[in-house]
Amino acid sequence: MITISQVTDASEIELLFEAYRAFYDHVPSEQARQFLQARITNQESIAFVMKDSGMPIGFVQLYPTFSSLQCQKAFVLNDMYITAAYRNKGLGQQLLEEVFAFATRQDACYITLETMPTNAPAKALYQKVGMTRDTMHHYTKTL
Repeated sequence: MITISQVTDASEIELLFEAYRAFYDHVPSEQARQFLQARITNQESIAFVMKDSGMPIGFVQLYPTFSSLQCQKAFVLNDMYITAAYRNKGLGQQLLEEVFAFATRQDACYITLETMPTNAPAKALYQKVGMTRDTMHHYTKTL
């Protein structure tokens, strides 16, 4: 049975978080585990875990932000991962719908995310759930 719940203890998603980071060519580290734990403990992020019969199979992590133009809360969907064996089964859509419902209850005006231009499966999923590619140009300065 598939369930989705809000994460209260980072250990629920620690292995999924490491798998997510590995997908983007980052090696497991104690620093990453501490980072995740701090975000959850300090209530600086909101994460949801998807489980199959109690076993974690996917997660999503949101970072709260605000829109000055709309004068409302908003969320950055920063991390999303579903284990390979569970992909292409509609579970990503189910997880996103839970996130959208949560953000709506929080009176958020939008959820935004970014993905690699080459991540065709993710882009197709985001379009399927009604997300649109914006026309903004994002600039980053690595420090």
